[in-house]
Amino acid sequence: MKVLIFTSDLYQGGVAESTRKLADYLSKENDVTVCTYDNLPINKIMNRSVKISKLNLPLSAGFRKNKISILTTKLLRIILLPLAFIKFFYTVMRARPELVFSLTYIPNIISVHACRLLGVKCIVSERQDPIQDLDQGTIFSKILKNTYRKATGVHVNSQGMIVSVKKFYEISDEKILNFDNFFVKDDIAKQSMEELELNFSFKKEKIYLVTSGRLSKQKGQWHLLDIMKELIEIDDSYQLLILGEGELRNELENKIKSNNLSGHVYLLGNVNNPHNFINKSDVFIFPSIWESFGNSLVEAMALGIPVASTVCDSGPGEIINYGEYGYNMGIFPSYEEGELDKDKLQDLVSNIHLIATENNKLYSEMSLNGYKRYDLSIMSQKIDSIFKL
Repeated sequence: MKVLIFTSDLYQGGVAESTRKLADYLSKENDVTVCTYDNLPINKIMNRSVKISKLNLPLSAGFRKNKISILTTKLLRIILLPLAFIKFFYTVMRARPELVFSLTYIPNIISVHACRLLGVKCIVSERQDPIQDLDQGTIFSKILKNTYRKATGVHVNSQGMIVSVKKFYEISDEKILNFDNFFVKDDIAKQSMEELELNFSFKKEKIYLVTSGRLSKQKGQWHLLDIMKELIEIDDSYQLLILGEGELRNELENKIKSNNLSGHVYLLGNVNNPHNFINKSDVFIFPSIWESFGNSLVEAMALGIPVASTVCDSGPGEIINYGEYGYNMGIFPSYEEGELDKDKLQDLVSNIHLIATENNKLYSEMSLNGYKRYDLSIMSQKIDSIFKL
C-alpha cells in the first residue's frame, strides 16, 4: 500500500517523533512518503526506505524562538498557504498514494481539500485538545470543523481526545479512529545511553528533576519554578533541568533570576536526544495545562524514571491512570489564572521530595508497569486496522 504522511516538520517535539515512528513502522510493509511543509531542518532519522519530500515554506510557528518570529511566521502562513496547497497537490499527484495521513491543523486542512480533488482517502490526526486549544467561534475553528467532516476519518491519540473531538467538531462516532501514541522501549533505552550532547555535568550529590517540552503557555513550566523555590528550602541539592525552547524563555529566565534560582534551574534548550538527560535524573515532572497525549511522559516511564504529572482532560491522566503509575499532581492553573494555591504547592513539594528521596524505587516500578500499555507490540494491531481502510 502507498501511504503519504503529511506533517508540519521533522525538527523537534512530540509530533515529529510520532511521525518518525509511524513512518518507520508502516515502511516495513508499505511504500511510505513523508512530506513536511516547513523549512525547519530535518532532525529525525528514518528508515532508508521512507521517502522524504519538503514543501520548504516557513509555516510552522511552534519552534520559533521569540514572539516577533512567531508573529512573522503566522503572517507568512496566511500569504503562503495557497502556494503550500499547490505544492502539496502536486506532491500527492506524483506520489499517487492510496491513503494520506496528516498531522496538525494546517496540514490537515491542506490535505483534506487536496485529497478530495484527487479522489484519495485522507485521515487527519488531531494533535491538540481542541476544546482547550481553540476558540469555538473563530473563523479558523469553523474552517477546521467543515474540513474534518469531509475527511475519511479523524484520528485521535488518547481516550480523552475522543470525547473532545466529538464535542468540538460535532462529528459522528464512525468517523473517529483511535490508536494511542506508541513507543519502542529498546530504542529509548539505547538512546538513553548515548553521550550528552551538551556540556552538562551530572553530580552524584545532587537531586535532579527534569521536564521536557516547548516553553509555552500550554506546558506550564513556570509552576515548576515555584515548586523548586520551596524544594531548595528542604534540600539545597535540588536541580531542575528544563529541556525545550519557546516563546516563554525570556519570562522563565527573568523568574529564575528574581527567585535566586540561577544555580538550581537550567534552561537547556532544544536537545536532539532528551532520553540521556532523563535517564540520569531522579524524577521526571510533567506540568502541562492541556495535552492530547504526553510523549515525553511515557518515554520517561519506559526508562523506569519516577514520574509526577498533571492530569489535564486528555492524555497525562490516562497515562499515569490518575495515580496508579505515577504521582498525580492534579490540574495546574493556566497562564492567565496565575499561581498555584499555597496549600497545594506545599502538598506538591512534600510529595515530590518523598518520591525523589524515600520512594524512588516504588515509583520506578510504577513507571515501568504503566509503560507496558504503550509499547508497539501492544499497539500494532490497532495501527494496522486503521491503515487498511
